[in-house]
Amino acid sequence: MPKEFEGKVVVVSGGSRGIGRSIALAFAREGAQTVLAASSAANLADGAKAVAASGGPEPMTIAGDLRQLSACEQVFAKVNERFKRCDVLINNAGATKGGKFFEQPDDLWTDGFALKFHAAVRLTRLFWPLLKEAHGNIVNIVGGAARTPGASSAPPRAQGRALRPAMTRVLVIRRTLPDRPVLEPTADTDIEGWRP
Repeated sequence: MPKEFEGKVVVVSGGSRGIGRSIALAFAREGAQTVLAASSAANLADGAKAVAASGGPEPMTIAGDLRQLSACEQVFAKVNERFKRCDVLINNAGATKGGKFFEQPDDLWTDGFALKFHAAVRLTRLFWPLLKEAHGNIVNIVGGAARTPGASSAPPRAQGRALRPAMTRVLVIRRTLPDRPVLEPTADTDIEGWRP
């Protein structure tokens, strides 16, 4: 019996460990060709072994600093060259440094936004044509601190992740198939009232 995601390509930023690795494992178990992108080649190798052991296809791994546009472009180029498709993009990249609000320098804020927000924006823009063609989906992973940051939350971490839902709301969900939404970007969209 065919698995649900057989023949589909799933790109997971931050896919080498933690939530990203767990997401990749789940998709691989359902037959998806996974692509793991992260900064650490060693963590990617460990993640790839775990995903391959799940019985799914051997994952493609791409090491690069997703805070940089060039690394995001590299992820897209390699996926497009090898598979010529993307069915699901999981924006999950990264761990940022924590600390006390009044003691954190600007460079920590810049670093947090570059990894958690700018990487998601860049990957979404780059993969958009492939996702649109495949009637694919984008999943932006955010933590609880993004919704309700507390006194112990690291501000750049919480704020960088909080922007992902805001970015998602800029995308209109338009139904084209009974069971699949297709996203269309607009500048002034409110999807709060959308119902399947």
